[in-house]
Amino acid sequence: MKKYITIFTVLLLFSSCIKVETVNICPNAPPAPALAFQNIQLGFQDTLNLSVLAPNPSLTYVWVGPTFQIPGASISLTPVGGVSYYGTWSVIAQTATCSSDTTKFTVTPGITTCGLGRDSFQLSGTAASKFYFFSSQNSTFNGYYQISFQDNNGDYFYIYFQNQPTTSSVYSVSNYSYSNLNYNQCYLSYQTAGGLSYAGYNGNVSVIVSGSAITVTFCSIGFNNGSGYTVNGSGYFIGS
Repeated sequence: MKKYITIFTVLLLFSSCIKVETVNICPNAPPAPALAFQNIQLGFQDTLNLSVLAPNPSLTYVWVGPTFQIPGASISLTPVGGVSYYGTWSVIAQTATCSSDTTKFTVTPGITTCGLGRDSFQLSGTAASKFYFFSSQNSTFNGYYQISFQDNNGDYFYIYFQNQPTTSSVYSVSNYSYSNLNYNQCYLSYQTAGGLSYAGYNGNVSVIVSGSAITVTFCSIGFNNGSGYTVNGSGYFIGS
């Protein structure tokens, strides 16, 4: 005797809304731009030169920086106060209707020595002085991070940050004191054995962090001795 098993198929219909999105598909998107470099180290007074490798004249290229974007297969950017070129960049190729995939790279601060030897400081019109790093004096001074140096004449040079730098960046020079620093500021103090005291009051400082070493460089920034006398100074220091 044959047995039959009846199978019931139940279809459940749900009353719900289905959102349908349309995506514009570009069938002939241009290839992602090729670059002759992967990442760039840029001194804070250097010109940033960017170019696409073998650009296609029928395409438009757009460079997207940390805070702005600029068109062109090749661009050259000179330093402008208050504008940082450091961070993640990207470049894309475009037709009238399509865009390529993005090619990304980074621009990080590079060492600009201003012609000075390591651990040296120079005021305009004077000879450069060789300084020595005092690791024992490297500390949090009144709540702020301090890097200390001394030369053979008994002169001192101090660099202050709100906190110990952990990544490479560009800091603006505070013209107040070490006790009023923002996260993106530093304070520079030069004290001579003869009792003169100079403080940086404008400009930018490049800070490179590599492991435990902190490299600080600046070129021709303004220093004031508190009595109205101002002079430019340059420095190249490596502490930790």
